[in-house]
Amino acid sequence: MDWPGIIVGFVLGVFGSLIASQFWDTMTRPKLSVALDPAPALGVGFRWFNLRFSNVGNKQFGADPRPAWSCTASLSLYSANGKQMIRSIPARWTSTPEPLITVAFDGHVVKFPELEKMLAGRRIDIYSHEDQLMPLLLKYDKEEACYLFTNECYNFPPRNVNPDWGFGFGKYIVRVAVHYDRGTESFFFLIHNYGSGMNEVNITLLPRESVSIQDS
Repeated sequence: MDWPGIIVGFVLGVFGSLIASQFWDTMTRPKLSVALDPAPALGVGFRWFNLRFSNVGNKQFGADPRPAWSCTASLSLYSANGKQMIRSIPARWTSTPEPLITVAFDGHVVKFPELEKMLAGRRIDIYSHEDQLMPLLLKYDKEEACYLFTNECYNFPPRNVNPDWGFGFGKYIVRVAVHYDRGTESFFFLIHNYGSGMNEVNITLLPRESVSIQDS
């Protein structure tokens, strides 16, 4: 029996399997892309500005990516010159339920924030066939300020804005850091709040290499 040949064949088979497995893992690894959602999300006298995340993977090679499991994200705000203004806060995913519980009280229906739903709304799976939205900003009509919007904003009824997360006219940078099984990816947006109308905000995706920020 040719034991050396058998051993060599076995070793080559193991290495071949490992290489094939690594190649398939690379081809199907999730990768996220992001853009400003063009559809306006309107309320009565206010507007949300949403980001749309897609799991694009390596589709140019023909393989559909695996889902990006348990994606969480955070938002940070910087001045136009890169100085941090608002430290990292957990982001919300639009497709998760509003973090509210409805209670009947004294003949009225009252909604209260619910911590469990707030925490659950920070995490989402992103599939290649289904994009996910993330609210970035909320702006009321005929007001100067924009506000970063997350689940925690429901702690401030009835307007659902945290006054500490607001900023006035001018240009700002927002970092959106997304954490998933590929690691952490950061996306940067230039926010130009140029008027008091609820639509008078421009949001532009910035190349990573063009951004210089200072975390405090």
